[in-house]
Amino acid sequence: MENFKISKNKDIVSLWGIQDWSGYPEEGWSDYCPTHDHNVSIVNSEGEIKYSIELERVTREKHARGLSRYIEKLNNLLPDDFIVVSTNHYAGVSFISENGLWRVESTPFGICKLITPTKAFVNKKEREAYICSHELAHIGTSLPFVGGFKDNSLLIHIDGLASESCFSVFEYKNKELRYIHHGWEPLLVIQLFGFNDLTCAMLGLNPDHRLATSGRLMGYSSYGSYSREIKNWLESNDWFKNYYDNPKEFFNKVKRFDKDIEKFDLKNKIFMDIAKVCQVEFEDTIFKLIKKYQKQTESEHLYFSGGSALNINLNTKIKNSGIFKSIFVPPCCSDTGLSLGAASIIHMLRGRRMKIHSPFNLNIGIENKKVPQLSKKTLENIVERLNNCQIMGVCIGYSENGPRALGHRSILAVPTSKEMYKRVSTQIKGREWYRPVAPIIIEDLAEEVFPGSTKTELSRYMLGNFEINDNWIEKIPAVVHTDKTARVQVIYKNDTELKPIYEILKTLWEKYKIPCLINTSFNGSGEPIVHTSEDAIKTAKEIGLDFVLLDDQVIELSGHE
Repeated sequence: MENFKISKNKDIVSLWGIQDWSGYPEEGWSDYCPTHDHNVSIVNSEGEIKYSIELERVTREKHARGLSRYIEKLNNLLPDDFIVVSTNHYAGVSFISENGLWRVESTPFGICKLITPTKAFVNKKEREAYICSHELAHIGTSLPFVGGFKDNSLLIHIDGLASESCFSVFEYKNKELRYIHHGWEPLLVIQLFGFNDLTCAMLGLNPDHRLATSGRLMGYSSYGSYSREIKNWLESNDWFKNYYDNPKEFFNKVKRFDKDIEKFDLKNKIFMDIAKVCQVEFEDTIFKLIKKYQKQTESEHLYFSGGSALNINLNTKIKNSGIFKSIFVPPCCSDTGLSLGAASIIHMLRGRRMKIHSPFNLNIGIENKKVPQLSKKTLENIVERLNNCQIMGVCIGYSENGPRALGHRSILAVPTSKEMYKRVSTQIKGREWYRPVAPIIIEDLAEEVFPGSTKTELSRYMLGNFEINDNWIEKIPAVVHTDKTARVQVIYKNDTELKPIYEILKTLWEKYKIPCLINTSFNGSGEPIVHTSEDAIKTAKEIGLDFVLLDDQVIELSGHE
């Protein structure tokens, strides 16, 4: 890093909001260089998150990308003096708000320099300001949850599109952050999970809404079998990445496997096998790269971020390889955490450690919400209703930072029948038949039901895959995926912000011997996760939940205004 000094005692106001090349149309994701999931964070001089928000939670527009039209509404939250840090992107570096009251000038720089000073003006006053590379901001998303990197660590980002790469490597050794490499090596397999025409079309997605591809492809791939023949065929046809230009070409060629194929049918094994090949190639390509740099640096620990780190099968493969003593993936490893990551990097580079936070830190607009202490009567009421197969929503405390609900904005239900899976996933959430739902379980029961789940940090944030004890498969069928695994979230007695959920799970086990609950995000199909109490009630009614735990109250939805 160049020789410049970052002020040590100022708060940091961090934003991810580069405008893309679209002019904000409603459609057109495939026609320009997209940015998405804009967000803002304010971190104080002690490394504590004061405020944070993902734009979609307040605009109610999935993957919202219009921060320039919203950020001036946050002026009342600003301290008197502060550092501005902005995360860059392939689409650009400069940021200007709708009325020009926020302006961060464009100062291009190489990733190897980590950050660079720039000029910024907020509310007509020049501020100390820096640009953080998109790559490094992804790396920084781990810091709010661990405080600081362990010595002798490999820091890797893998994402669809950053500022100059889709893959970057840093090292933390002898208390120093060092750039190692960035490039486009895994781009082809990363694009299979978003910007490949074939996988997008195969899963029934509009070409303008590609961000839904990744989770669907990962879940669907579990139904298929790996085939080298299919792999070689896909590779020889450049993975049909431009399928939309000539759909007939694909269907003419895929008939080599089944002469009757005329359209996409996800119950047809050939499409399951194509998905499996995509998943395996993704895992193998990225694992080889990670293994290469682990060997080069002899790193003992891995911090892994970027959208690709949401792929639980990949994370599980890395964990099971044993090449690292520990692996950490942050809950907001996608673009949802970029402002928080950039702020954390600036804080680290001025010689400070971040305070350790829970994932529940999205608080703008809900600053007064608290984690409740449930009365015995309320607790017993909830557990009784869950046991009677009612489905509940949860809206307590601050919202989760990241794309996965972890207990504050969750839908919960018992996993004791396949019918419960259908009700929650298909009927209420409107999800496809092939997508699994995850279990949430307390630490005391986790090893009995999901062996190995308490041995890794991946299970805290629903970022790993775990086999299910044979004795439990028939007892909790709603959370058993087709490959007999589950994406488990383990919660611990000392998780103070999850105490209400811990108590519900503990009581459910003691009274009815049900060890876990279905846990899926509290939102309707195609919508952001709920944020406010009003969002929760509105969405719960629309999707047909039975009741909602709203702070410390059980809300009956029928007749609630």
